[in-house]
Amino acid sequence: MGKRGLPLVSPCVDVCSYKDGGFCKACKMTKDEKKAFKSARSDAQTAFIGVLLSRFGKPKKGAKFIEAYRKKCGRGGSIAGRRTLEAIDRVEAEAAAGEDAQTKAAA
Repeated sequence: MGKRGLPLVSPCVDVCSYKDGGFCKACKMTKDEKKAFKSARSDAQTAFIGVLLSRFGKPKKGAKFIEAYRKKCGRGGSIAGRRTLEAIDRVEAEAAAGEDAQTKAAA
């Protein structure tokens, strides 16, 4: 189990609209997930960001969310914001590596 570490910035991008089966249309979190994110360990928060990206299905749909999330994290230059940007980069790199592996396996 990883260390608790400093918390990451919430993936909520302040455009809350729960019309998608209980999931916010902007960030794909449920209300319960939004509450749980705040108290989760930083390693669990990082993993959850990956879950959110997978909920968008297609990379283009998730790109708008990531753009808004990165913008939110960059405001104010906080340590949590910088750590969150690093976590987003790791999650995106892992997702890209997984897609590459699937493409190679299919070939």
